[in-house]
Amino acid sequence: GEVDETAPSLPTEGGVRPDVQQFQAAVASARWEVRSVNASRLPDFELQVRRSPWGDPEQYNLRAQLVWNLWDWGSGAKRSKAARTALEAADRDLLDRMRFSSADVAASMAEVAAAQTSVESFARLESDALTLVQKEQQGYDLGGNTLLGVLEATRALRDIQASEAEAKLRLLQAHARLLAARGIIITEIK
Repeated sequence: GEVDETAPSLPTEGGVRPDVQQFQAAVASARWEVRSVNASRLPDFELQVRRSPWGDPEQYNLRAQLVWNLWDWGSGAKRSKAARTALEAADRDLLDRMRFSSADVAASMAEVAAAQTSVESFARLESDALTLVQKEQQGYDLGGNTLLGVLEATRALRDIQASEAEAKLRLLQAHARLLAARGIIITEIK
């Protein structure tokens, strides 16, 4: 069967890489932890209205309660500082991961560019080798060349074609690594 040698159309915009999403979730969790710790240092206020089922006239009572831990000996402040420190660490980890991700994308783009250059170079070599085979064949048909010259030119053409196929494979693999670096999930391409 025929093999489609054109490069598949690849998506250019990607999602967020899973590793970056994990660090973003860690930052969001740390932010909520800071809010939770800060809220736990505030006083609790409770208001209750109760109806008593006993007694001929129904009785209602109201209860208000305020609870505030005045003497926690700095434990609330220490929990708050620990939560803020954890948030700062999560932010730094996310920043590091984003830098790594950007470097990974840049390296993958360079790899794609190099592979594309290699494919184009082999395509030019194949064209020149095909021309050489045709000239050697014409020379052989006219009696000016030997069969050995034609076979050598054909072998060189086949070697170049094999190298070109390997270069195309490396290009497709480089495209796949670029997609992964951008956070694009590779699925079936129809």
